[in-house]
Amino acid sequence: MLRAADKNPQFTFFASRQIQANTPGLSDGTGDAYHVGGLAWRNGYNLPADTYGLEQKEIFSPVPAAALYSREEFLSAGGFEEDYFSYFEDVDLRFRIRLGGGKSLYVSEAVVRHVGGACASSH
Repeated sequence: MLRAADKNPQFTFFASRQIQANTPGLSDGTGDAYHVGGLAWRNGYNLPADTYGLEQKEIFSPVPAAALYSREEFLSAGGFEEDYFSYFEDVDLRFRIRLGGGKSLYVSEAVVRHVGGACASSH
């Protein structure tokens, strides 16, 4: 993602290609999508990892489990809204960054294995 940030200064934040840690044949997300009605979802969730999400492109925003943000844009947008606590605080931040002119790039070469829902689990 750092290489992509250096090569693409017109973008403010960057998304990784996330693969499900426990099911590596499936995608865990290739960035988030946002509907004007307020619904947000992960692009590519549960799709075959070997055929989906293989190209770099502009997206609404990264899945925050493995994302890269411009520090200046993050702070300028006010950071995460603490009233959300968990879930949608990331969508809110990314929406504010986009409203300020920020753009997000999905970097298909930046691959991570993601354990989804770890923060929400009770142990």
